[in-house]
Amino acid sequence: MLILLAILIFAGGWFVFVRNKSKGKSNWILCLIMLLSPVLFHIIGLTYASYLHDQGQAFGSAYLALLLLFNSLVMLAVTILKTKKKKSTTNVSN
Repeated sequence: MLILLAILIFAGGWFVFVRNKSKGKSNWILCLIMLLSPVLFHIIGLTYASYLHDQGQAFGSAYLALLLLFNSLVMLAVTILKTKKKKSTTNVSN
């Protein structure tokens, strides 16, 4: 269950990222949401593990939350690099 939710968050985040990029929209709000998603995912995962009385689910939740955090940091880095590239291109043409 947790793995499917993590895959959905991962794929959905990058889908929206690419869609926003192709439409020329900003990805800053998406990056903020994606930075919050690992925390919320871990809270939900711990609650789910507590409900099941399964310590393995808690460790899995922590591991998947770290992967989602790394994913959101990569997304933030790509957004920063794209913004810097766009600003440098704009400054050269002026």
